[in-house]
Amino acid sequence: SRMSVDSLLDLDEPGFNTLTIRDGGRLLISDLDHGELRIGTNDRLRLLNGGTLVATSVIGDLENTSGKLIAPGLRDLFVNGDFAQHAAGETCLELALSHSKLRVLGNASLGGTLRVALVEGIEVMAGWNYELVRAQQLLGDFSSLILPDIGPDLRWPVRIAAVKGGEV
Repeated sequence: SRMSVDSLLDLDEPGFNTLTIRDGGRLLISDLDHGELRIGTNDRLRLLNGGTLVATSVIGDLENTSGKLIAPGLRDLFVNGDFAQHAAGETCLELALSHSKLRVLGNASLGGTLRVALVEGIEVMAGWNYELVRAQQLLGDFSSLILPDIGPDLRWPVRIAAVKGGEV
């Protein structure tokens, strides 16, 4: 099944609630400039069994156990909380001159797959740098990186680093 939200899905009721997207379900927050998903204190969002979230902002903690997280178009995906991706989870980002990245205000526990695509018409040049994930603290690493082909003369050097303190 699929659920589409134009601007805001607010689950900000106090408690210990969980929103789960699972079994091929898909949640699309379609207003890419202002769309956000708000999750209350002590609540969390979980992606399971092929569930997909397409959004630019999640206010709260996000756990990707075995689903797909997509930062649409040329937008960053902002998580105002902690982010955890397990071995069966996948995060998808698109790169352009103003690149797409996962920005986590809290800690990011990495695992599973990071899939990167180039926006159509973008050619990577030697010396370009892309910051794909930014968090207060990075724990672990993606077990699989799927990067686009950039030609025989270039390669993708990958470096993992955390940004401690300050704005993410």
